[in-house]
Amino acid sequence: MKASTNTSDVTGILYARKQTTIYNLNDQGDFVASTSRALGPESAWYYNQLKEVNFGENSDAAYYHVATNEWVKRDINIIAPQPTQKLPGQVDNYFDSDAKVITVKNNVKAPVYDSYGDKTGKFVDPNTAWRTDQLYVIGTGFPVELAAHRIGINEWLSTEDTNVTARF
Repeated sequence: MKASTNTSDVTGILYARKQTTIYNLNDQGDFVASTSRALGPESAWYYNQLKEVNFGENSDAAYYHVATNEWVKRDINIIAPQPTQKLPGQVDNYFDSDAKVITVKNNVKAPVYDSYGDKTGKFVDPNTAWRTDQLYVIGTGFPVELAAHRIGINEWLSTEDTNVTARF
């Protein structure tokens, strides 16, 4: 039995927690895992379609369209709030993160950002560890303007300046 599909034109930002397989859609309408490309760990990606595939007997899958004929399967390693919430003058997405401790990269005096993505004028020292509970993504396109981990009330460190050192 051929699988039934439903494609929705939805947009948003997805976040890959770890390296994630990319799938290509072949001429027969099947998703085939790419052997040469993948989404990098802890990376954010813009998507513009969601394709839901039903194989019958409670077996289904969904794929996000992230590039020309490149799709990512929805699973536990993909965080994708749907749809992207648009606020006046800002697009933002908060979601729980499995990253629980982050460490500022060596030789980086990391600026602290507020919830609007603006620098607060504060900095944290290199090689310091911080507890975190949320990931924040700002932006409507690719690449996103800012992806950051919360370290305090209205205090965020960019993922560009940090490494995840503990998950639980």
